[in-house]
Amino acid sequence: MAELLGAKASFYKTSRILEVISNETKLLFRVNTNVVYENTVKKPLPAIAF
Repeated sequence: MAELLGAKASFYKTSRILEVISNETKLLFRVNTNVVYENTVKKPLPAIAF
């Protein structure tokens, strides 16, 4: 979905992390957590990432 919106997305299987980069915003999601890092700032998610 991120790529359809013009962002770059990379998934790292070993660490199970999704990195999404768009303009000056970088988001890091880890599978089975409800946290996202937005430009290194930890923020809660309303649901667990899968």
